[in-house]
Amino acid sequence: MLVWMLLLVSCGMAEARLPQIGDTVQIFTDNGINSLVYWGSVTDISDGLIGLKCFYKYAEWSTQNIGQEDTTIQNVTIGIGSIRAIYWVNSTNDLVP
Repeated sequence: MLVWMLLLVSCGMAEARLPQIGDTVQIFTDNGINSLVYWGSVTDISDGLIGLKCFYKYAEWSTQNIGQEDTTIQNVTIGIGSIRAIYWVNSTNDLVP
């Protein structure tokens, strides 16, 4: 039984992937019960931080309501401890809130 549990855990972790510089990503960060969502291109990855050239961001509540959107292009640094989820997109044409 223990062997099967270890196999299941190891298979699930094998599919995890880290962002690479140049990837276009959507990052959900912790903001209490809400999420701050950033769309952008990864510019830097260092110990515990991800640098992002952010071109779209908004707040999302647990009810799926979206707050004020901001399309100002800016550089953002996000601590990995505050990240809830990362999604990869193929191009900026796929960006739909």
